[in-house]
Amino acid sequence: MIVMIAIVVPVAISSGILAKSAHRLHTDELVHVTKHTAFNETKSKAEIAREWRYGDVQNALADVQKATPDYLVNNGLQSGDNSYDMYMREVIQNPLKAQITQGNDALTYRWHSQNDNKITVPVAVYAHSKVILNGHQVAKPQTTRIGTLQVRPRVGQNNVTISYDVSPVIKMIILGNTVLWIGLIIFMTVKTIWRNGYQIKV
Repeated sequence: MIVMIAIVVPVAISSGILAKSAHRLHTDELVHVTKHTAFNETKSKAEIAREWRYGDVQNALADVQKATPDYLVNNGLQSGDNSYDMYMREVIQNPLKAQITQGNDALTYRWHSQNDNKITVPVAVYAHSKVILNGHQVAKPQTTRIGTLQVRPRVGQNNVTISYDVSPVIKMIILGNTVLWIGLIIFMTVKTIWRNGYQIKV
């Protein structure tokens, strides 16, 4: 009896959650909590809901943006700071109108500036991030308290490229793991051959 309860109750709860989610997919209600969430203003809620049900997943994800600062840098957050509000301002609602391209393991922002006032670029900078502003590497990139990049552009066209340099320690760990896996595969292969009664003739 206890076993049946232990099985039936979680299943019932999961079914209830799935039923509510399924119902929401067939209405204009996209998410239950809309705080710190931005929707595509050029589309109605019904259009966005249809994208999620039947359309391109990439477009659907672009239509609904939610503040998720969990993996950003804590660059001196203060007691009164709300990282979700800061993420909304600095990333989702960032006023920078830039062309974004991705390639060669790097992210590039291109925009035209009317002045040289400091701006926030909606991208996170980490300890081993490499920042190149208008062809020159930035030795010590400036960031906000949640780690988004701050630069002082020049008047006119600007380009900033962000990439990540893997530390030598991480490279050694990856190399070591690769060697171990190769060694394990070779060992298991040889062991299997000998177990089946075969001999390797040199």
